[in-house]
Amino acid sequence: MQKASNSISLIAWLVGALVLIVAAFLYPKWTFTGSEAVLSWDVFGYYLYLPALFIYNDLGGVGFLDALMTQYEPAPFNYHAFPLGSGNYIMKYSMGQSIFYLPFFFIGHLWATFSSYPADGLSFPYQASIFWGAMCYALAGLWLMRKILLRYFSDVAVAVTLLLLIIATNYLNYVSFDGAMTHNHLFTMYAGLLYLVILWHNKPSLLKGIGIGFLCGVAALTRPTEIICVLLPLLWGVYNKETLRHKWQLILQYQWHFIAAMVVTGIVGSLQLIYWKYYSGHWLVYSYEDQGFSFLKPHLIDGLFSFKKGWLIYTPVMIFAILGLIPLYRRHQPIFLAVLIFSAVNIYITFSWDIWWYGGSFGARSMVQSYAVWLLPFAAFMHWLVQSKLRWLPLVPLVGVFIWLNLLQTYHCHSPQGLMHPEGLTKLYWYKAFVLQERGQHLRKFLDWPFEAPSDDHFLENIELLRIDPLDTTEVLSGKRVILSGRDHQDSVEAVAAMPVHTKKDWVRATTKLYYTQMEMEEGKMARLGMRFYKGGKVKYQTSTRLQWLFKASIWYEIEIEIPLTYKRADADSIAVYLENPGNALYADTIKLELLVRK
Repeated sequence: MQKASNSISLIAWLVGALVLIVAAFLYPKWTFTGSEAVLSWDVFGYYLYLPALFIYNDLGGVGFLDALMTQYEPAPFNYHAFPLGSGNYIMKYSMGQSIFYLPFFFIGHLWATFSSYPADGLSFPYQASIFWGAMCYALAGLWLMRKILLRYFSDVAVAVTLLLLIIATNYLNYVSFDGAMTHNHLFTMYAGLLYLVILWHNKPSLLKGIGIGFLCGVAALTRPTEIICVLLPLLWGVYNKETLRHKWQLILQYQWHFIAAMVVTGIVGSLQLIYWKYYSGHWLVYSYEDQGFSFLKPHLIDGLFSFKKGWLIYTPVMIFAILGLIPLYRRHQPIFLAVLIFSAVNIYITFSWDIWWYGGSFGARSMVQSYAVWLLPFAAFMHWLVQSKLRWLPLVPLVGVFIWLNLLQTYHCHSPQGLMHPEGLTKLYWYKAFVLQERGQHLRKFLDWPFEAPSDDHFLENIELLRIDPLDTTEVLSGKRVILSGRDHQDSVEAVAAMPVHTKKDWVRATTKLYYTQMEMEEGKMARLGMRFYKGGKVKYQTSTRLQWLFKASIWYEIEIEIPLTYKRADADSIAVYLENPGNALYADTIKLELLVRK
């Protein structure tokens, strides 16, 4: 029976649950179709095992896949399964997430079978069941985290921690909007693992050991790097030599519990190995092709602080969790080392991935599942904070900013004119959009181009370095001869000039006028205007910006891009302006490159 003294955190859990559910109805993904549906993009890949096995009985051939892709369009193309020389297909993603989906897949399948909806794996009953199943996992995970945190921290501290997790971090997005991704389910897995680890250390039992092994196995089967979760049970309670010896004695005393946990972890993990062996003939298959890790050159600074997807930039409230490691160490040493080592290893592995921004996402989505562990130091900081008004009152405005920023950015992830691009932002774009509150298509230039020169009155003169005049073509538009780029046409043009005499305060600017009649919808095929800096004939630095999305069709649009001649580029011996266009035809008038001399 819940103690009355813990009623504040209970109310916080109820309020948090209400916030998550109400937010989901603001953007009801289970009603959407195409690439905005619940079962789309990566989620479709995680889920694909279930219809393949239980509906189509075609786990190796996936002969049904083309028809589903055509009918439901869960992604622009199939990257979810790739062919082998034998004619079989292998799923890109491992099968652990499908285990989380399994009970709700059966609910959706029964619903579709006994209704007018097609029982094909992607109709409305499946979408709704998987989405609301994910919500159930989230609420269960939050309930478990409340029970865990109350063992160490005050009721008020736990209440504040839960509410800030929900409204001030990207956990909100990965429950209420993208809850079918792995992160929400793994958060709950970590909550369950922590709870079982605590219970086992209080009163060891074989059943708890088996439960720990099962959760570790499912975690690794979902995302192989989550195998580091085994650090939590192994290091729990260890903080010096004496406790390390005691832990070893505990392992020897309850060795069958540990053996059972390892066996169960191995059995669960072997499901993927058996699948690979049966359909490919190999025990191990690397299904991510050219994607991998750079452990010797991890992207730690970018992963933590980059405006592209930096964790602490887009979820700054988690600074409190980092600061909370200090009071956690002072007051709860038996759990400190497990939390510290797991968190450090997790950050290192997470941001060693070559695509460290993890594709389309809000902030560092790859960190969300580890919030279950980070909530321990977070709550430790809150416990210390709420003990005195002199501590928490000055931080209230800052917390308010964190909440406002998270809610605003979450909104712009999904609103029709959303400012959050799924592949990430730049510092300049972020500053203009969320600090200066600028709006308009012109902002998109700064998603690629991270520079903007001061106003013209800061410059003494403009010196023309080169000019690309319109080429003689059969295409004439608005009385002008133009450069024609695009499919089956000239797809690039570049002109190079010697690096001028300059100071490091000077800038260079490229300008042109552009026109198109047919919008290029694929961002990867949009035309780009950019600059290259050469040294000894090799590219020293280059950057460019996509063009078509900056303006509307059938108008001439003038664009300028500027870049400072800082130390990173100033020692180049030549500079070039270029226009590339692999997509639909784009017309360009004269292209100029100028040196802007500062006063």
